[in-house]
Amino acid sequence: MTIRKSAFIVAISAGLSACGTMVNAPQSDLQYQAVHEVQLSKSEIFNQTQEWFATAFADSKEVIEVANPDTGVIIGKGQTRISPTGLVSVPVRMTIKVEAKPNRYRTTYSNYTGYYGKYQNNPHPLADAASVGQVRDQIKILDARLLDYLQRDDPESDDW
Repeated sequence: MTIRKSAFIVAISAGLSACGTMVNAPQSDLQYQAVHEVQLSKSEIFNQTQEWFATAFADSKEVIEVANPDTGVIIGKGQTRISPTGLVSVPVRMTIKVEAKPNRYRTTYSNYTGYYGKYQNNPHPLADAASVGQVRDQIKILDARLLDYLQRDDPESDDW
């Protein structure tokens, strides 16, 4: 056997054994939920959250799937990116649910799905701890942006 062939076999074996040692994320990490208090009515939270979806994502009409002002619930799809190997950026889509009540709201992020492959059109639910951890880090940033958006000074000002 040549040195080249031996090196190839060692590299493949190392790669396969690394895949076998991937640690799955705990079930509790496959969803992120937060409750925030804001000095807004239920309808103000609902309306401004719809505005936030429109500014945070490319097309809010495609992003928002359910918007019920009576219940204060908005369910939509969001997207972020992770780099599981450090070499390739992978888009990750998720479900975002916002439930508004007077002076508070709850956000729930779930259904993390990575889009892999040459054309990033091969969806797979994320389960490994490293990828889920990266998604949760991005979600915390996204969640903080929603809170900042809702807490901004005088969003309805006509003085422009």
